[in-house]
Amino acid sequence: MEKRDDQWKRNLAPLLKPQTIAIVGISGGGTGMGGSTAKNLQKFGYKGQILAVNPKYDEILGLKSYKSLLDIPAEVDLVVVAVPAEAVLPVMCEAAAKKAKAATIYTSGFSETGEKGRQLQVELVKICEENQIRLCGPNNMGTLSLRERVMVYTAHIPEDIKAGGLGFVGQSGSMTMCALAAAYARGIGCSYLITSGNEAVLEASDYIRFMLDDPATRVIGCFIEGFKEPDKFRAVADLALEKGKPMVILKVGRSLKGQEAALGHTGSMTGSDAVQDAFFKQKGIIRVDEIEELVETAELFLKSKLPKRNRIAFTMISGGGCGIVSDISHQLGLEIPELSDATCQALAPIVPAFGRVGNPLDLTGTAYRNPEMYYQCLEILLKEDVDILCIDPDIPWIEPLIPKAQELAAKTDKLLTIFGLTSENMTEAKRKMWQDSTIPILQDPKRGLRAVKSLVDFSEFLEKRSSETPSVGVSSVDLSKVKAILGRAGKVLTEYQSKQLLDAYGIPITREELAHTPEEALEIARKIGYPVALKVQSEKIAHKTEAKVIRLNLKEDREVLTAYEEVLSNAKRFNPVAIVDGILVQEMVPGGTEAMAGMVADKQFGPCLVFGLGGILVEVLKDISMRVAPLGKRDALDMIEEIRGFQILQGFRGKPRGDIEKIADVLTILSRLSIDLRERIKEIDINPIAVYPEGEGVKVVDALVVLN
Repeated sequence: MEKRDDQWKRNLAPLLKPQTIAIVGISGGGTGMGGSTAKNLQKFGYKGQILAVNPKYDEILGLKSYKSLLDIPAEVDLVVVAVPAEAVLPVMCEAAAKKAKAATIYTSGFSETGEKGRQLQVELVKICEENQIRLCGPNNMGTLSLRERVMVYTAHIPEDIKAGGLGFVGQSGSMTMCALAAAYARGIGCSYLITSGNEAVLEASDYIRFMLDDPATRVIGCFIEGFKEPDKFRAVADLALEKGKPMVILKVGRSLKGQEAALGHTGSMTGSDAVQDAFFKQKGIIRVDEIEELVETAELFLKSKLPKRNRIAFTMISGGGCGIVSDISHQLGLEIPELSDATCQALAPIVPAFGRVGNPLDLTGTAYRNPEMYYQCLEILLKEDVDILCIDPDIPWIEPLIPKAQELAAKTDKLLTIFGLTSENMTEAKRKMWQDSTIPILQDPKRGLRAVKSLVDFSEFLEKRSSETPSVGVSSVDLSKVKAILGRAGKVLTEYQSKQLLDAYGIPITREELAHTPEEALEIARKIGYPVALKVQSEKIAHKTEAKVIRLNLKEDREVLTAYEEVLSNAKRFNPVAIVDGILVQEMVPGGTEAMAGMVADKQFGPCLVFGLGGILVEVLKDISMRVAPLGKRDALDMIEEIRGFQILQGFRGKPRGDIEKIADVLTILSRLSIDLRERIKEIDINPIAVYPEGEGVKVVDALVVLN
């Protein structure tokens, strides 16, 4: 939740669209980071006022130079700081006195360097927050506002760079440079490129929100090392969905080494990667693994219509190429349907006999000599029941192919993309044509098809989201019961306490009661009805099977009395000091498929829900899905459908379909419980959940809750 006093961070115009820029630390010769910034602003025709601050000079690069910020007679929107770390705080005190609205600090030597740097950054934040100075950095390379031609940037910028629909924010200056270079090479225009650095005041989420509110920004790309405020990022992810703007994120930290590198680079905490992956899926965020893939994916989104389905056709000039795209598509889950009889009959007289009429369509090297044949085949394929048509361009007559493809794309609601098997033959002449193309041109089979898969997934995600079914409501929670359970608990709730907590929220549990004498156990067993199970309840004995304090399938009174004495004796032998709360007498549940659900508390994103098949399968197969609370019904259904074992729940080899709707209800209620009690609960393990045939519900058989 954004704090009320942080609302000033919403207006980033003083930072990204300033009327007056003062550069502090610009050398007399115009070299260094300050000089590079001034030259970029001049070269690209910045229309505002540029002022230099250096007490040694009266003029630098044709700009009037002042001894300090306080000597400048005009108001200052943006202060650019390019001085050593030890000189930054005095400059920022002057900026505060001058009532500057924003600052960009290039200087490194802050939280990324150790304790001394962290203390410097604390003081820096205090100055900016107290004076509402919108700070970009420190330890960054600046910002680019391409439509406004405000190039507050320290590195080289191509002179013919153009504005467009991609907004980019990177926590690494070098990675942002790479993104800029890759976008420029493809002719992708950008709206804003921001290097956020240490994010002492403004963070990635602030820049993303600004770009989401910008009509010209249609796709947002990010290089992220860590989330400063996950709740703020959650809010902008929801806003992106509301506005229908895709977010493409390269998030490092999948490996331990990647996490260490991110921490050393900007002082970011990378967080649990599995949780972040789950969150990205939940919010429709596209995650990529490299800058080239990020830019390739952005190009596809910028130049494409969203496909209605996952059906793709290829035209190739090589049987080997057909094999490559078929294999990659299969790995990614892209559907390459067989062509209809009508399409095959139309293609047969045109395709060479040594080619292949099918999907992918192999036109062979004959296409070199007969481009009209290629065009005819494209026209025919556009009538086929597919949503995406990928065209292989690696032929000498690529020049006429691009305008022809653009002409065809304008006449259909299908997505056409030119799809190269390699970018090695990219000449400058070809690059210029590719840059000017109005249809996407993908330059690598794996990267390109991953981009296509991302487009398909995003389209499917939006479709599912539009048909979101309401979650089951928690009509009433027995708060007194919850308070009583948590009030007398230690670090771990017993199975009985755990299930009573679930029951208070309306999650179905087995019929059971706690006994404190053999006679009481016998009375409960008769009331529940045989067969029953007996389980020792003790905070100090979490794993009952290992301690031999559980007896199952007891069918008569004599067995209950014998089992009671045995499990109590085994408990004392296993842990002589363990306090036994009682013996749980529980119904034996009939049949059903075993599933599991749980919650782990992530340090950054809070309660995270887990689902999989139950029993020992979850430990052996590790086939689980994950989402971050709160969960909607659609999120819960996605979790269930995502596991590899979903086919078992759907009904397998004569078994009936499980009650999937009721599993989803359990997950959404568990999400509510996890949020309500997030300050108290560290972990929840519900395993197994008995899943009965559709319409017959589910029942929690065992559960364990760990408290903070």
